[in-house]
Amino acid sequence: MDTDVRNSTLPAPSPQVLIDQLCEHLTRTAGGDASLLCDFAREFVGKATRQLVHERTLEDRAALTVAAFHFLQRALPERVNVEVVEPEDEGWSAPVTVLRANLADRPFIVDTIREYLSAEGLVIHRFIHPVLGVERGEGGQVLRVGELDVGSPEALVHCEISRLQEPQRRDAVRAAVAGRLGDVGSG
Repeated sequence: MDTDVRNSTLPAPSPQVLIDQLCEHLTRTAGGDASLLCDFAREFVGKATRQLVHERTLEDRAALTVAAFHFLQRALPERVNVEVVEPEDEGWSAPVTVLRANLADRPFIVDTIREYLSAEGLVIHRFIHPVLGVERGEGGQVLRVGELDVGSPEALVHCEISRLQEPQRRDAVRAAVAGRLGDVGSG
């Protein structure tokens, strides 16, 4: 009996297998010591939906992960850090705009972002919100990333929303989200 291989379905790899593949790829392509990046990838991608992980190519997952890690490295933990960027500017592709935020963990971060985006009529396509244990050096550089027993708890948000074509609109969304998250911390 002949079978058409194109129509057969193989079970999708487990999230752990996909994360291991991602770390192997990052180790080959990131240059230098990629162990910190892989620690971050395990925490970050481990919180992503299966759909996001399975629908993106390995290269896109790697570029998305590296971009989120670089954002975490630039962020100052005593501040509310927000950026709104296009995936193509970071070396990956998706028909969305990315909103990222990093701040000391506190209640209502997700609710605050969701409520604002909903009020603005912006559809949320993907939302990743790990709370990471981050140990930073005196200058703010990331030394270790892991579960909450490492360093201080920092919330990282990666939110994929409806495409914002105009740079002014991206700037307005960034400023509004930063302001609202700042209010959550001071309330």
